[in-house]
Amino acid sequence: MPTSWLVALFALLYAAVFLLGLTGNLAVIYVVATRRRVRMSCRNVLIGNLAAADVLLCLLAVPFTPLSGLLRTWPFGEALCHAVPMVLGVGVYVSTLTVLAIAVDRYFVALIAARVHGGRRPAVDTTLPVFTARRRNAFVP
Repeated sequence: MPTSWLVALFALLYAAVFLLGLTGNLAVIYVVATRRRVRMSCRNVLIGNLAAADVLLCLLAVPFTPLSGLLRTWPFGEALCHAVPMVLGVGVYVSTLTVLAIAVDRYFVALIAARVHGGRRPAVDTTLPVFTARRRNAFVP
């Protein structure tokens, strides 16, 4: 059995993750839902969707996972025993597909920008200094 100070530390860390994750994601959902100008962008709607999936994970994964691990049993009843893993799987699935959709959106934005601004050369001109600067500073703490 873990020592009591370790359990208290993990409880404090999980509580911080729960509160910060819930308030931050709810704030994102509020902004996307109430500001018409923000809703006009496909990317912002996808970020709101990602925040909604994160709220789902925050509400179910953060409280139930450490408790079931510490107690080494599932004291929350048979219905939640089946519902929580299913909803967690849906949350992870939605998050993954939303990040994929954001990546595809960013790809097409970059592709269109490259066509408008003259092909690959501007992209190389912008990214090459970033990588060379990073390589020069690779061993600097």
